Amino acid sequence: MDICPLDNGNYYVHIPKGEIGDPNDIPEMLRRIPGYVFDPVPTFLEIFDSEDGTLVFARARGGEPTCYEFNDIEEVICAVRVCPDDTISFLASDAGRYVLIVYPWNRESPPMRLSEFGEPIAAHPDITRHIEEHGKLLLGPEAVREIKRAFSIDN
Repeated sequence: MDICPLDNGNYYVHIPKGEIGDPNDIPEMLRRIPGYVFDPVPTFLEIFDSEDGTLVFARARGGEPTCYEFNDIEEVICAVRVCPDDTISFLASDAGRYVLIVYPWNRESPPMRLSEFGEPIAAHPDITRHIEEHGKLLLGPEAVREIKRAFSIDN
């Protein structure tokens, strides 16, 4: 297994074919590596299978989520236009409004222009659990990318 740093806290991991059977075991397998760079930091993993093995892109979260509330889906669509495609984000519906939850990477702030389209609301680290209990989680953890794809939005 090769673990290589990219930039800005990102890593890629190449796992040769035969070193792992079930891709669902990858997060736990990475945590067992001595000096694992992501533990205990929450990490988002993108996993791609290939003929010679598995490629994993890993990004460690850095900071608390930022939340924006929107009156309708049109406002959400306008807001995601200003976000990078790889933004780790969730879209939820709560009390008749939409909530976009954006997680920063490496202490980076979300795009300031998001507040032009939605109202910033107070967030806490367990906001997604609150939404799951009191609202409805619609998309995530790549809500921005999924919305852009669904509405054919290009940056």
